[in-house]
Amino acid sequence: MKKRKLVDFKVFDYLYLSCFVLGTMLVSVSNTFQPLIIKQFLDNIKIFGKAICLMNAYVITILVIIIGEYLSKIFRVRYSLSIKEKLREKILQSVVSKKLTEIKKDEQQIIISQLNTDIDVIR
Repeated sequence: MKKRKLVDFKVFDYLYLSCFVLGTMLVSVSNTFQPLIIKQFLDNIKIFGKAICLMNAYVITILVIIIGEYLSKIFRVRYSLSIKEKLREKILQSVVSKKLTEIKKDEQQIIISQLNTDIDVIR
């Protein structure tokens, strides 16, 4: 009998993790550039054209921070959910692979408790 393979989430895990890291990097770079932009803005406040350009750059960094934080939160949640789902599948697979004679009456309650509560603790 051929063993049935569960869905492999490795590609999605790497995608979620890389998007999370990319979002975090965008936020870090934007947070670094904000004080530099404000300093340049205050130094060149008398030059109207340059001041407007620097103000636009400041607004863009704020938007990049907001979008980067949003994306990193979404992908971090998706990554943790996929890991939690894989963990649940592995535990369920180990329970299903046991023979009925191997599972004692006392162990049934422990197994049900693990499946229902213990996996939700991992986040």
